[in-house]
This record gives sequence, structure tokens and C-alpha cells, in this order.
Amino acid sequence: MTCNNYEMPTAGPPARWVAIKVAAHDASISCRTLNRWADEGLILADRLGSGRGSWLIALNAHGLPISTQPFRAGLSVAPDASGETAP
Repeated sequence: MTCNNYEMPTAGPPARWVAIKVAAHDASISCRTLNRWADEGLILADRLGSGRGSWLIALNAHGLPISTQPFRAGLSVAPDASGETAP
């Protein structure tokens, strides 16, 4: 997934876990976008409390959210069930 040429890294263990507001500020991404990505399971995140609290976001050594899915450059069409994209 890209947003303004933003690439979500997938390699390496989390350097730190932070509140969603801190992650948004550090990565220059809106809190709403990070909430959506966390809800959709696109980034490594965990909820505080019994699963209804605030999100904690895993950041890599560069301060960017860690993706749960590999980044595919130039992907402009969503993949079908087989994982392939239409030309």
C-alpha cells in the first residue's frame, strides 16, 4: 500500500511499540489512517486492555509502522483471490 509514495517496511523486528498518536506524528501519517490500517490488519498493532482500548503500533528502527503484508511497488489494482493483479 502506498500513500504519497510512503512505503511500509516489512523487515526486522519492532524497535519499539508506541501509542497511535506518537506513531502518527513520527511517521507523518494521520491517526485516522493508522487506525484504519490497524483495523484492517495492514500494520503490526495491538490493542490495550481487553481489545477495546487504544492501539499500540510497532515501529521499525526508522520510526515507521511495520507492515504485516509485503509491499509491492506500482500496485494500482487490488489482487484477485489468487494474488495476481489484472494488467
